[in-house]
Amino acid sequence: MFDNVFIGVKSTIMYGVKVEPNAIVTANCVVTKDVPEGAVVGGNPARVIGHYSVVAEKRLQYKK
Repeated sequence: MFDNVFIGVKSTIMYGVKVEPNAIVTANCVVTKDVPEGAVVGGNPARVIGHYSVVAEKRLQYKK
């Protein structure tokens, strides 16, 4: 649990919720359900808004 996970500032993760590896939880969101592997979640309540692989790919492009 919480393996290579980024959790944004002031995020609330409810009791019993699992955050799978390679997930991103955005700032100020409320996570009420399990977060699948490689998902980017945000909002109140949090929902999937993207995928980690897309974020990683964009970061590599900026690095070049």
